[in-house]
Amino acid sequence: MTLILLTVLMNQPKVVEDPNAHVNEDRESTDVAKSDVESLDSSSYDEDDENQKKRKKKLPKFQEFRPETDMRNPMFKLGLRFATTDLFRKAIRNYSIVNMRMIKFKCNDRDRVRAVCAGNCNWLINPKYRARQKATSIFEGTYEKQYELLWDYATELRRTNMGSTVIIKCELEGERPRFQRIYISLAAVKQGFLQGCRPVIGFDACHIKGHHPGQFLSVVGVNSNNGMYPIAYAVAEVENYET
Repeated sequence: MTLILLTVLMNQPKVVEDPNAHVNEDRESTDVAKSDVESLDSSSYDEDDENQKKRKKKLPKFQEFRPETDMRNPMFKLGLRFATTDLFRKAIRNYSIVNMRMIKFKCNDRDRVRAVCAGNCNWLINPKYRARQKATSIFEGTYEKQYELLWDYATELRRTNMGSTVIIKCELEGERPRFQRIYISLAAVKQGFLQGCRPVIGFDACHIKGHHPGQFLSVVGVNSNNGMYPIAYAVAEVENYET
């Protein structure tokens, strides 16, 4: 689809000397010297230019769809870029006419277009809308990688808050453990409940949506101001007697 590249150029700040700046006995201003500022500016801009060049090298080069020549017999391939969604729809219609295929549009909106074959064929274009998910995986990591950090997280909790209870339960898939549930109760929180809360305990749960669904289980108390006080929490597959 449409790929827009934005380049932000920052104007170089002007250095203004303060006429009221204090001058020492050697007649030198106590403000930062103009030459020093200019050298810092030049070095920072050199670094920005270098980083910008590196980013440009990493960007893939996409071919632009040219309606004046490509519209006669549209050929779709990975990385082909269209200026607008309307142009993309028109190219698909022309493709269906030239190749004598019955193609219908499905699940379209202002920014995304999906077309499938209306007959007995598997032809489709733009089958998955996963750009945001891929970008999130690049910058934040995948779910699997984050689950692998749970054991380090549990160890750090026990080290920094002695007396805390952290239990992780897994099942083995071959030789690789697969996460099932985790239970956490911090030592400082337990002491706070025993020393300053009312003798009331409540249980609650809510659903976790996403790629790895489950339920978030919580144990809460009531503090001296009649406010909720979290005591312990767990993430499990379902809310049942075992979990």
